Amino acid sequence: MVRVEFPGRGSTDGVVRRWLPSPSEDVARLELSAVPGGVDPAVLASRSPLPGRVVRVFGYPGKPSRPQGAWVEAVVRGHVDGGLVQLDSRSALQVQRGYSGSPVWDDTSGRVVGVVAMAGVSTLDSYAVPVEVLAELTADWRSTDPVVLHLPGLRCGSGLPLPGFGDDVRADLVVVAGDLTEHGLRSEFAEAFGVLAGIAERLGLARDRVAVVPGTRDVNLKACAAYFLAAEAEEREPVPPYWPKWQAYKEAFDRFYEGFEVEFTRDEPWTLYEHPELGVAVAGVNSTVGVSHLDTRGVGVARPPAQRVEECRARGWLVLGVAHGLEADRSCDAWFRDLQDAAVVAVRRGVAQRDEVSREPGGFFERVVEATVVARPEATVTPAEGYLRITERLPGGGVDSWAVGTLDGEVTAAVVDRFAAEVHTRFASGDPSARSELVYSGAPAPEELIERARRRGVRLRSWIDYRGLIDLRRYEEALRERLATDAIYPAELYVQQRFRHLPGVDALAQVLDWLGSSTAQFLMVLGDFGRGKSFLLRQVARELTGMTPLLVDMRRLEKAPSLDQLLVQVLVDQGVDVVDVTKLRYMISSGRVVLLFDGFDELELRVGYDNAADYLTTLLDVISGEAKVVLTSRTQHFQSTRQVLTALGRDVASLSASKLVELEDFTGGQILEFLHRHYGGDAARARARVELLHEVHDLLGLSGNPRMLSFIADLDEDRLREVQCREGAISAAELYRELVTHWLLGESKRQEHSRGLPSFDRDERLRVCTELAMQLWDTTAETIQEKDLGDAVKVLSRLSEREYSLEQAVHAVGSGTLLVRRDNGFGFVHQSVLEWLVANEAAEVLRQGGDIGDISARIMSPLMVDFFCDLAGHERSLAWASTLLFTKKAATTTRQNALQMFIRLDGQAPLNLSGFHLRGLILDGVDLRNANLSMADLREASLMGNDLTGAVLTGSRWAGAELIEVIGAEARPELAGAKIRHKYRNIRRFLGTTENDR
Repeated sequence: MVRVEFPGRGSTDGVVRRWLPSPSEDVARLELSAVPGGVDPAVLASRSPLPGRVVRVFGYPGKPSRPQGAWVEAVVRGHVDGGLVQLDSRSALQVQRGYSGSPVWDDTSGRVVGVVAMAGVSTLDSYAVPVEVLAELTADWRSTDPVVLHLPGLRCGSGLPLPGFGDDVRADLVVVAGDLTEHGLRSEFAEAFGVLAGIAERLGLARDRVAVVPGTRDVNLKACAAYFLAAEAEEREPVPPYWPKWQAYKEAFDRFYEGFEVEFTRDEPWTLYEHPELGVAVAGVNSTVGVSHLDTRGVGVARPPAQRVEECRARGWLVLGVAHGLEADRSCDAWFRDLQDAAVVAVRRGVAQRDEVSREPGGFFERVVEATVVARPEATVTPAEGYLRITERLPGGGVDSWAVGTLDGEVTAAVVDRFAAEVHTRFASGDPSARSELVYSGAPAPEELIERARRRGVRLRSWIDYRGLIDLRRYEEALRERLATDAIYPAELYVQQRFRHLPGVDALAQVLDWLGSSTAQFLMVLGDFGRGKSFLLRQVARELTGMTPLLVDMRRLEKAPSLDQLLVQVLVDQGVDVVDVTKLRYMISSGRVVLLFDGFDELELRVGYDNAADYLTTLLDVISGEAKVVLTSRTQHFQSTRQVLTALGRDVASLSASKLVELEDFTGGQILEFLHRHYGGDAARARARVELLHEVHDLLGLSGNPRMLSFIADLDEDRLREVQCREGAISAAELYRELVTHWLLGESKRQEHSRGLPSFDRDERLRVCTELAMQLWDTTAETIQEKDLGDAVKVLSRLSEREYSLEQAVHAVGSGTLLVRRDNGFGFVHQSVLEWLVANEAAEVLRQGGDIGDISARIMSPLMVDFFCDLAGHERSLAWASTLLFTKKAATTTRQNALQMFIRLDGQAPLNLSGFHLRGLILDGVDLRNANLSMADLREASLMGNDLTGAVLTGSRWAGAELIEVIGAEARPELAGAKIRHKYRNIRRFLGTTENDR
């Protein structure tokens, strides 16, 4: 017999029933004859906590002496030899003699995770018997009849009343067999698990004593359908069981069981609740595996492995199986039989009745009381009839007292007047300066009502504001309205975007998935101009749920000296009256507010590349806790991808959730989808425009850029047809002029800042682009280095007058023209743009009577030839080409370009090339039937597949010319010095076939 003392509660007798005498454990089970009143038994955890968990131990230390006892915090380090768990003290006190035998308490789970066995003497480490050993001690001493409270589906979101039970109900476990929600929405799950949290608190149960499984209504059918659409768009098959349908359930599940060892994961979409202190395990069967938007009655289950359940049974535990829809899904029953365990009982629905349900009255009032007590620990909070009386000691002496009223709903003028008359006047009658507060849970009060209350001496406070947060609902409403009416980025035009590193994955869906996690997230979205970064960010703001998107358009802001001032400026501009930076920081770190920074390169437009990482570090300062930050920037803002990674690596290396996303151009399928949306769903018109893009001088290549595609989509079809037919008022060159002018004008306006440096205008940007294009054309390089950008911007005048440094000018050009960042420098958005710029410059030189020999010293593409001829004028171009072709000293490449222009512009059939110096030129495929080649010099020329039938060759020279598969070359004495080959005829001869065989 052992006497057990409970300080302040009395004493009782106990008997030792079992002892584990191991030297390292040395623990015994003591059964009490009675439990004194006011003493609640502690609950054992199901397993030892993971390393790093902070726990607490209560004891009576001797050094220094604490006769009343003291708590010590310790950190779990893990198991050591002998099976004990190492604890390292981290308080001013340490675990020592006087703590041996004390339970180790885990605040997160509200359970005992061990008992101190060995305390340190002069060191911080101590050792505890793990909870698994304690469970073994009690294995043969448990109630065989645990009380299970089974509730029907809550169906939150249906408008139906919630299940209820009497005040006298006591239970060891609560089980809900699915259908927590009506539609599987995040808001519905938040309400459902909130109800379950209240039930657990009311019954005095830890949250893992509440067992739930998903039901048919908990499957988000819209999310499932969206997953199928995304897979179809990316040409991949959806993967069963279609995980996104459970994403909202999973997120709410994780939040509810945070700190407990209960999981529902992609690879194990089932749950096993283990309760060693009860000798009970609940096997949560997921019977919604086969459910989807295609088949709401689909059959399929996911269940805990039979081995895990068998292990529980082997310990002598009672095993309860719970699933939704057992009556309709016999596969669940088959699983229960497979266990071959008579202790397994299927808990079915229908025990509780909905007409017994009622919401607990006064819930909002009690929440206000709790918040007040926590916020003002030194004050006296006295609940009265419908309000609180707050009494607080003043710093300089004296006491202040005021009323806090509560309203669970929308606040109205009548409510304000009644509270002022019935409550506030009691306090104001003795103190005219007394202030009262009225806390409400509904929508934000209008400004006129706030002013009305203020005049009556009452301060209206939303529940969000009263809890110490910033009420951003007005901002949210304004943002929703702004996004809904956004003509530049309308939601109906958004097309799924691709990004590097994760091919086949929709960028929007992936960003939303990352932001939905419970850890800090930093996402850097990079892309060349027009790639759709801003559109993506606005779509994120539209579809983000459960969090407030704080969208910061950096182009519209001045450079803020600190991140806090930057965010305050945004909120104040959107009508938020008072912004407490500390509260805002908390809301960011807790994941309530997501920061969406659009255009990082815009805000720091004037600082140059070298400072990019420094400004990035400023934004990274906010990353802590569960903070979420998405930042978009043009790739050109950074000198290289390495600079981005360096900045991220230095400051975000500790954040495993940091991501770098690089958007890519549209594919053909995305171009078609965009046009389909742009033309209001007119599929035929969209297909016709795509076909036309294929036919018009590489216009399809430019259409891969979403912003350029938007402009091209608005071009009149008849104008494009004119380009296609080469006979209308608009040429390919003029079309490109429109594209280039439109783009550079937009860039000029984009970089205009009211207080910033004056933006370069369209013509200045065109001049720099032309200079860069000429450099690339001369060197045949594909990219230009940053140092060469500096040489190019020197063509701009008045840099010093505009207070531009050379570096700032380089940055403005690099991020605001037709250049894009390549891996090894800068290049133009498309080769055709470079060719237009060079052709435009050459045409201007020719019009001024200058020499374009240097420009024509490189072979022009057919498209560039078209550009030059149209820009310089057909008559002038033909005269230049003809003159060159009569000139023997002109370079071969220059004469080749001249020949292309002559053939393009001559317009006569047959061709008259008489007397032309064509030596060494390529005439492959040129139609020479009946052509006049008299006196022409065709030595060393190349002809393949031509037809010389009827051609006049009098006096022409062909020595060294190579003629392959040329028709009409037989019996032509002028061709005596030429090399004539019939490649295919030789092949036919080798195969033994003849012309007749064909």
